[in-house]
Amino acid sequence: MRSLATAFNLLAFANAYTTFETICSKPSDVVNYVSSADNRSTLDILWSCLLTIVACTWSVQHLNVPEQREGRDPGWMGDIKWALKRSWTSTKWMMITIIAPEYLFTKNWADLSLAKINTPKLQKLAVEDGVPWTLSHTLLADMGGFVIRSYVPDRIKKSTNTSTSPNAARSRYSNPFHLIAADILRLREDKVLDRLPYISEDELNDKSKGDSFVRVIAIAQISWMAVQIAARGVKHLAISQLEIGVLAFAACAILIYIINWKKPKAVCTPFTVLQFESEIPGNVITSIGKKAKDNDFWLGFSEQYQRGSPIKNDYYYAIEGEDESIEDIIAAIVVTMAFGGIHLAAWNFAFPTFIEQIMWRCSGLICATFFIVYTFIVSARVVMEELLGIEVKSRSKDFDAGVFVLAFVLYVVARLFLFVEIFRLLCFLPPSAYIATWALNIPHIA
Repeated sequence: MRSLATAFNLLAFANAYTTFETICSKPSDVVNYVSSADNRSTLDILWSCLLTIVACTWSVQHLNVPEQREGRDPGWMGDIKWALKRSWTSTKWMMITIIAPEYLFTKNWADLSLAKINTPKLQKLAVEDGVPWTLSHTLLADMGGFVIRSYVPDRIKKSTNTSTSPNAARSRYSNPFHLIAADILRLREDKVLDRLPYISEDELNDKSKGDSFVRVIAIAQISWMAVQIAARGVKHLAISQLEIGVLAFAACAILIYIINWKKPKAVCTPFTVLQFESEIPGNVITSIGKKAKDNDFWLGFSEQYQRGSPIKNDYYYAIEGEDESIEDIIAAIVVTMAFGGIHLAAWNFAFPTFIEQIMWRCSGLICATFFIVYTFIVSARVVMEELLGIEVKSRSKDFDAGVFVLAFVLYVVARLFLFVEIFRLLCFLPPSAYIATWALNIPHIA
């Protein structure tokens, strides 16, 4: 009986799934021009939106200089391994951007803010050295685009013991030793670096593999999506929740394009600014050791960073004596509110059930307000500590981390719901959602 009931339920589900086959008439004779159909299919909506999401999340990436192969894993198997390793990094960050595009914006905004602080200091030294230095140079430096190399024979490396002597400690550093802008500034100020590296803008552009054609295609696809959504709104035609979600991605992508305009893209190999025939001298390590401190504001907790290793794409540091500016916090709040707020444009859209409509509204509100609520709670804690004269750093960090984890978990659940729902709701669109507009005639990818 149970198997019979299961079969009946599956049959009922199959019967509930309906399709509509579009049949358009064909011209009876040779004609000079045939206009587009006045409707669009479910797949038309799906493919155009998917390709726009890919354009928004892949082309906006400006990843740091990756770990260098340095002769490891020779042969074709090694070629495949390292190619897959770099492809996985790009794919991973595309998925992160799909889940939380606001994070990528906030991270890139923070990178730009720090670069703007360091650039004037480095430009002052560049004038003394007679070398060019721009914001792009600083951004490249913070991407790990400048390194120190030490050439030590393999037999010496293998014979190095694991004692705690200074030489043994220095041998544990990465080779090549990746620098950030604060490191270069300190090395130059301490006269360890005689002069800043001479790198013209042409060399910098040659190093950067940002494809203008790909950017133009991505921006054109984003623009087309915005135009066709506007056209549907003017004609009072139904808009799918997927298109609203894509519009939110597009808004974030455009903002990321703007703040990364001067940032090099897809730089695979760094410039060498210093090289030594043996281990990196102690005075070099000492100078670098005075550099910027790690920052724990954005995540509520900090992660230990190994000096000289390739700069992680999620790494963020604060300059000594510089706190997060109000502009950084406002930028993070604005982009999170914009991304979540755009989803709220579907507040009164058609949903298959009332529960799903309520969950959509709640998820949109969580995505729009989670960062401002987190910032408010942490700021309130700081104000209360100052008013009461209490300061317990360990408890404060635990409190901040706890609040962040709670807010982050709620955010992830809300984002996953919205992401799944925008695709699921394609099966429950009202009839007017399939009526095409004049925007369909504009060149686009679908």
